[in-house]
Amino acid sequence: MQPYTPERRQELSREVRALSSRDLQLWSLGFMVMLVLASGILCFLLPNARASVKLELRYVPQLSMGLIAMVLLLNFYLIDKRRELDKSRRQIIRDLVLDEGFDRFAVLDPVTQVFRRTHLHQVLDRELRRANREGVPVTLLMVKHRCIRKLATLYGGATADAFVSEVAQVLQQNFRGSDRIIRYSDSEFLVVLTGTNGRQAQTACARLQEYVDRWNLHTDMQWEMCLTTAAGEYHPGSGPFELIASLCDRVAELAAACEQSEAAIEQAFPAPAGV
Repeated sequence: MQPYTPERRQELSREVRALSSRDLQLWSLGFMVMLVLASGILCFLLPNARASVKLELRYVPQLSMGLIAMVLLLNFYLIDKRRELDKSRRQIIRDLVLDEGFDRFAVLDPVTQVFRRTHLHQVLDRELRRANREGVPVTLLMVKHRCIRKLATLYGGATADAFVSEVAQVLQQNFRGSDRIIRYSDSEFLVVLTGTNGRQAQTACARLQEYVDRWNLHTDMQWEMCLTTAAGEYHPGSGPFELIASLCDRVAELAAACEQSEAAIEQAFPAPAGV
């Protein structure tokens, strides 16, 4: 079974349109043949008054058998093609149903093996309920890495996906098993830290930077991992999604400032030629 990618969905849509056109072709073929048969019969039953048509009765059985054979062959052909169309239609419907079920019930992101954003509501609801029940704080942490679109443009989509997978592995190594990691966007991860206050979240961010430094030291990739973080403690009565939106704005500003600093350093200290 092929993976359910946007290209696969477009292919299924094209197959559905092709089946519709083939179905119309079969109906048109049957209609044209029946029209030809009806025209031939009318020519013999209702001949032109000005023309003298003499029909030999001895040829009538042969003509009738020929017409019957042609109709039977046409029916066999149409039935066989109809079965092929029905089989193809059932397969496409099955693929579409599986595709819809995959999108609806898939929990993990296939690239990073962490929670998908579509599962964010369930994760937040479960973790906030648990925090309220146990009376512990909850801190949300937004982590932003290099833009995956730029990496895909420079090095290809497979290499960009491999880098994002490495970022997810670093996050999983740093945070606890009870912490929930969600791929919020192409270049952002949201970490739900239940039982962690703002000060403890800063400690976790410092520890994350140590993991990133070790990864940069041993990596074979052509660029370094640079993560920008922004944390905020959730307070009961406030909206968690408003907090997430503010974290997104904050981490975007920090990432933009970091990129400007790197660009200024590269401009002030250009790399030697040939390096």
